[in-house]
Amino acid sequence: MKAFTQRAFLFSTVVLLSVSSVQASNWYLNGDAGGALQQDVYDKSDGGTLSFDPGLRADVALGYNINDSFAVELESGVIWNSVDALSGTPLSTYGQSADLYQIPIMLKGIYHLRTGKFVHYVGVGVGGVASIFDLTSHISGPNGSDADFTFGYQAEAGVKYMLSDRASIGIGYKFLGTLEHSWTLETFNLKTDPTYTHVIFASFNWSL
Repeated sequence: MKAFTQRAFLFSTVVLLSVSSVQASNWYLNGDAGGALQQDVYDKSDGGTLSFDPGLRADVALGYNINDSFAVELESGVIWNSVDALSGTPLSTYGQSADLYQIPIMLKGIYHLRTGKFVHYVGVGVGGVASIFDLTSHISGPNGSDADFTFGYQAEAGVKYMLSDRASIGIGYKFLGTLEHSWTLETFNLKTDPTYTHVIFASFNWSL
């Protein structure tokens, strides 16, 4: 019984120390979601311009607070926008529909400035963006889905409100840019200029 008690005490001590270290950890999780506006994109394949409907973006990030002012994050998520028109003519006129999905993978640096319960921040990031173009021809024409991977960069700013020492909610803005794209849809090769996406989002942050 004495040996069992000693083991139980040792186990409890290890658990308590582990919990304490987690509570004192500089790691955190951040999630955000909001509306995504995709700027018009020049289609180099036929000289037209693709315009997009408003879409959605959702992200999750694992972050580490280096100190009270600076943090680094690894972030990924998905952005979706449907194609509205080609050079001002609705895509449905051609009997087609299309969607653009972007999956950014960003390594970011964040600067925080806390005033009371509010935390103001700005950040920049670099990485890659996997972009999937999905085209459906309901009458005739090319069909298919293809993905490419390009260099991407991001800037953001926002404000958070501290609900407690470990949790906060906030609002912010993100700008995501990529390099040029190339997708092959059956026998049709779609090439475009870089894409630029603007996002207004709400966020939730939890310290681990």
